[in-house]
Amino acid sequence: MCNKKSSTLAAYWANSIRRHENELYTGRATLLATPAGVKSLCNLSSAVAASVAKATTVRRSDGRTEMTIPIESIEHAAWQLMGLSPQIEVLRPPALGRAMVERLKKIGELYGIHVEADSGSAATR
Repeated sequence: MCNKKSSTLAAYWANSIRRHENELYTGRATLLATPAGVKSLCNLSSAVAASVAKATTVRRSDGRTEMTIPIESIEHAAWQLMGLSPQIEVLRPPALGRAMVERLKKIGELYGIHVEADSGSAATR
């Protein structure tokens, strides 16, 4: 009898977490990830880990895999994914890629590096 209750409780919480994540993750992002990036993505959340597990494992000639993951918002995804760069590259949505570049520019300014997003060049002040 005890095992049944335990099993029922575990199922309840698993379903509750799944419902919460479905409500939380309202967007999607398509990425290219290196093998190390794939491993790191799995640590972001169980929803992201599930998406990574379902992704096709066809690698490009450069060793990266394209996959789509759930995201909460552009700003939150930029914050999460910045720590995984350069192991991941955002393909879509464009707004997420722009948010990543803006964060990089601000980080560069903190360290005296001016980054030109259009030309891809960096210069030290």
